Amino acid sequence: MNIPGIYKISSKIKPSREYYGSSQDVFGRLKMHLRDLRRGKHHSLKLQYHYNKYGEADLIFQMVLGCDIIDLIKTEQYFLDSYKPYFNILPNAGSHLGAKRSPESCKKCSLAKSGKNHHYFGKHLTDEHKRSLSESLKGHPSYTKGTQASDETKKKMSIAHKGHLTSNETKNKISISNNGKKRSKEFCQQCSERNKSRLIIKGGKESDEFKQKYREREALKQLKKHEILCMN
Repeated sequence: MNIPGIYKISSKIKPSREYYGSSQDVFGRLKMHLRDLRRGKHHSLKLQYHYNKYGEADLIFQMVLGCDIIDLIKTEQYFLDSYKPYFNILPNAGSHLGAKRSPESCKKCSLAKSGKNHHYFGKHLTDEHKRSLSESLKGHPSYTKGTQASDETKKKMSIAHKGHLTSNETKNKISISNNGKKRSKEFCQQCSERNKSRLIIKGGKESDEFKQKYREREALKQLKKHEILCMN
């Protein structure tokens, strides 16, 4: 079962060299990092160079903190701001904003993923595969109203969270880091329009119509993510 949270990749020889990230499936994401490193295609050149020089045995892959999916990006950003990890090349969690690439680098990336070099070149999902993906999402506690995680899943989540409780000090730091941040007029307008579409009813509760649309939209997002993973 997928466990959401914050993870870290660190070096034994150089403990100050770290990489922080977040994922809805921490252990699955760590496997993807290792796969990319073994192929020599990791997006962090610093981490790839380190792997090439010191080897796989020098790296420690671990889960740092379990948290709700809705808090993943915010919590990851806190770790990036607090620790300034050496291996992370992007300053903002979940975004390529701030990453500077030269025209030559952009051209190489474009050529590397064009035509036959594209990972999806010549591939198509069959109708049967699409149906199986759809069926795999049905009944999932994240998408279906009234369903709950199994006892086995709850046990795994409990084990993952042990020893990773957020201290009051950490909570205060997160609060301070978010305090005073100004939102753009465009962002405020988007939030306003989004809230208008929620069809709030008396008592401040969201209507059943909105809840149903929200569940359908989230399920569609997850289906697309599964399709992308299956393509790779």
